[in-house]
Amino acid sequence: MRIESDPTAHQQLPPIQRQQIESLKKTQPTVDHERAESPIVQREGDQVILSSEAQELRRLRQAVEELPDIQAKVEAVRQAVADGTYQIPEDQLIERLLGIR
Repeated sequence: MRIESDPTAHQQLPPIQRQQIESLKKTQPTVDHERAESPIVQREGDQVILSSEAQELRRLRQAVEELPDIQAKVEAVRQAVADGTYQIPEDQLIERLLGIR
């Protein structure tokens, strides 16, 4: 979807708004959306261009969502330690102390 605008439309605005627009134009980086190297996601004629930061955030969010939920296991171990019923497997303890594993 491309939105075209009249380049002189902002001249019809009150002076304070024209100054704000001109100020924003000077401080905002220029992005050529036609030549952006970000992937384009299309749905029913619309398109979205994601920045590299947005792509990285999406990738990280997916990675976090794929992590196993260990909260139940942590709670069970915490409760066993609190009850005094937690048992450390001796063979695993020895292997880790000796650096075998």
